[in-house]
Amino acid sequence: RDFTLKTGTIFGESKIPLRKWFIAIYLLTTSPKGISSIQLAKQVGVTQKTAWFMDHRLREAMGQGTEQLTGAVEVDETHVGGKEKNKHANKRTKGTQGRSMKTKSVVMGMVERGGTVRADVIPNVKTKTLEGKIKENIDTGSKIYTDELMSYAKLNTIYPHESVNHSKGEYVRAEAHTNSAESFLGNLQAWV
Repeated sequence: RDFTLKTGTIFGESKIPLRKWFIAIYLLTTSPKGISSIQLAKQVGVTQKTAWFMDHRLREAMGQGTEQLTGAVEVDETHVGGKEKNKHANKRTKGTQGRSMKTKSVVMGMVERGGTVRADVIPNVKTKTLEGKIKENIDTGSKIYTDELMSYAKLNTIYPHESVNHSKGEYVRAEAHTNSAESFLGNLQAWV
């Protein structure tokens, strides 16, 4: 059996040249609002079906981080699924404006300052759920920064923890802020 640079990687068993893979990586990671498979196909020089395959292969590889985040870590969550008022009248679900979970998914973002970003879909924003994800993904010696959501209130019994109170107009207090996590989640919403 022959071994090449691509053997044992996400590029293995693919006839797509590495140059095209690297162009796709660049385009996918530098497009803050994401890029469609049609646009990716045009810019890389492949078919739309191939671009879709490349996109999914690369997204899968980006989601395989297993090491815990360390240092200063910002944590935030967002609801993804669009606003009911923007949907056609016959597609709207009654009583689902705001933070309703009926038509939305919750995505939790964890951003290691100056480093790794991790996101995960979670079933709810209850203390048990959020603490479980934090313990799973963040080293106990890390300092955590969140907003004022009550579900984070007991984090300081496990981690060094500071929060900012957005409802009182507080967004930054010395080192305490969630700007990177909010920026990441904002871009994620546009990308999804």
